[in-house]
Amino acid sequence: MANIVPVHKKGAKDSVENYRPISLTSLVMKIFEKVIRDELLAKCESKLNEFQHGFLPSKSCTTQMIPFADSLSISLNDRVRCDVVYFDFSKAFDSVNHDIILWKLKHQFKIDGRLLKFFVNYLQHRFQRVVINGEMSSLKPVTSGVPQGSILGPLFFVLFINDMTACVSEGTHIALYADDTKIWRNIQTWQDHLTLQNDINQLYEWSVANKMIFHPKKCKVLTVTVEQTLHCDGEWKLFPFQAFYYQLNDTELEMVKSETDLGVTVTSTLNYNEHSLKLYSKASSRLGLLRRALHFVSDQKQKRAFYLAIVRSLFEHCSVVWRPTAETTINKLENIQRRAIKWILSEEGHHYNDLEYTKRLKDLDLLPLSKKFEYTDLSVFYRIYHNLSVNKLPVYLQPLDEEDTLSRLRPVINPPTHMTGQDGIHKLSSMRANQLDKLSLKCSIQASSPAFKSSFFFRTHLLWNVLPLGIKEASTPGEFESKLKHHMWDVILDPH
Repeated sequence: MANIVPVHKKGAKDSVENYRPISLTSLVMKIFEKVIRDELLAKCESKLNEFQHGFLPSKSCTTQMIPFADSLSISLNDRVRCDVVYFDFSKAFDSVNHDIILWKLKHQFKIDGRLLKFFVNYLQHRFQRVVINGEMSSLKPVTSGVPQGSILGPLFFVLFINDMTACVSEGTHIALYADDTKIWRNIQTWQDHLTLQNDINQLYEWSVANKMIFHPKKCKVLTVTVEQTLHCDGEWKLFPFQAFYYQLNDTELEMVKSETDLGVTVTSTLNYNEHSLKLYSKASSRLGLLRRALHFVSDQKQKRAFYLAIVRSLFEHCSVVWRPTAETTINKLENIQRRAIKWILSEEGHHYNDLEYTKRLKDLDLLPLSKKFEYTDLSVFYRIYHNLSVNKLPVYLQPLDEEDTLSRLRPVINPPTHMTGQDGIHKLSSMRANQLDKLSLKCSIQASSPAFKSSFFFRTHLLWNVLPLGIKEASTPGEFESKLKHHMWDVILDPH
């Protein structure tokens, strides 16, 4: 038996449809569920498809968004149109059919015996009631769905939709984060368009067979392109934007120019300025709320902790995907942190010059946002480079060969005049050591699109290449991040 607490998702607060029913269950049972979940995951992990990133260890919104955004940036760089279809399940967790999930556990994941009997017992004879302000509704039986707020529920859902990815054609990509589902495909011919429509049809048929319902009015199509063209019969022709429509069960899907994807605003040009502006507004509002609500707090450590949890965390969610590269946008976001530092140190009447601001950041052990973005980029890149992440290096990033190394050394053979003398010899040997770096990478794609130039893998491989070899050779992520942070502060405090 569970108490249901409605948690508002989005939209009008007076509509029941806009609330998520969270089940409050027995804490003792939750501990037991955790033991069972670990056992179930160990038995099923090898059968889970690689495209699901929700509720699974070592996976997150970031691991899902990195290859997705990289794929779109390559399409833009190649001047190829890419259509992304976002699907929305209606009451996804509450629609899981008990008979179907038990059948899949037995036949697809080979769960049997006492463990399967436990799951039968776990799902049957469940009851729930809504609790608001101490008032309780009457108990109602739960005939379908998995409890939101339970430990086993999310894993059940992931296993339930695991076979969904088999519906898409070769050349069509799919990515899932729990029930958030999207597919995308490059559209170079009319046949590509028809293939993507067929993939939508196949996913709809899967939803009907599994008694899950898509909400057509909430499913969207985002076209990522530099120009509205389509390649037909060997010729480039101009088509109106509305010509390429898609249908879900005879309902035309809405074409949008931007969509919020796992908390990141993705636009048709893969420009994240809109997302940065939203974050600036939200962060500014939250900082103002902190200053008003915590006027009685004077301890700097407490204020710093509140700032990191409530404000700067906004800038850290999926930053490797959306982080700004334009100096004006970075400065705009940095102004939020400047205001926060003044609040933390109770110096709101002061005006900091750059040196004073940097010193205060160092005292509080906070990197400037521009460096924090680079720090996060490189930390994620380190894990990918050393195969410590589910993400992999793209095929267009390859180790430097001997010819590349010689090419990079040529400018150093005859050092410029500012590298003469003892200091110059030191700088020269540092450059030589760095350019002989065996861990450097080259990009085999000619970057012509602004979206590709600012994409995670392209921009970060350039940062990676100029890092000292001793940092890149760190044996653990913790050692790498420690050395990287020290190196960044050295550069910040002594840029020459």
